Amino acid sequence: MAGIGLVIAILWIGKGLFQVGSIGYKEVKNKISKSSGLSSEYKKEILDGCIFDATSSLGYDRAKQYCTCTTKMLDKKFTDESLLKVLNMKSQDEQIEILSFAANYCNRNANAPE
Repeated sequence: MAGIGLVIAILWIGKGLFQVGSIGYKEVKNKISKSSGLSSEYKKEILDGCIFDATSSLGYDRAKQYCTCTTKMLDKKFTDESLLKVLNMKSQDEQIEILSFAANYCNRNANAPE
């Protein structure tokens, strides 16, 4: 079960943000409003897409809990720009390695650390 959650989160994040990234680097850069963390638009996009994709495997309640945790973990480590850089410039294996800290933690814990 833990492996499924990791794959869902990593693959969804890559798929979802590549689509977001298609609006163009310059436009994304202009939307970044804070120096740390993800913008509210990216957090909502990640959370909503993750819950949608994970619900069929995890059930809605666990998907919401897991996806909220992973979104918070990513928000603590990345800005919109730095996350897009990982997704646009790294191989899928490197992406999984870089982003797995969130999925691994949230597979074992109900909530992200405060």
